[in-house]
Amino acid sequence: MLARLTERGARFAPKDAPQMVASDERWPMMHKVEALLAEAHRPWAYAHAVAKHMFNRPRVDHLTPRDLHKLIAALMADARRHGRRVQ
Repeated sequence: MLARLTERGARFAPKDAPQMVASDERWPMMHKVEALLAEAHRPWAYAHAVAKHMFNRPRVDHLTPRDLHKLIAALMADARRHGRRVQ
């Protein structure tokens, strides 16, 4: 069933990806985190580990908007360090 849905263009989020409600104010920042992770070919587990290291929070979806901003800055610095493009 999943293979057939995938053939028709369905995309499934990884199991460790955070679940967000579209009305949440953190939603655009979470998309930015997702884009930075995709550009670096890193899983959500990497972002969760950075959140644990930087803020002592177990998952990215437990971060405040201020913490998310800092996480994005850290991921952008990592992208620059490794020569990836940053938007």
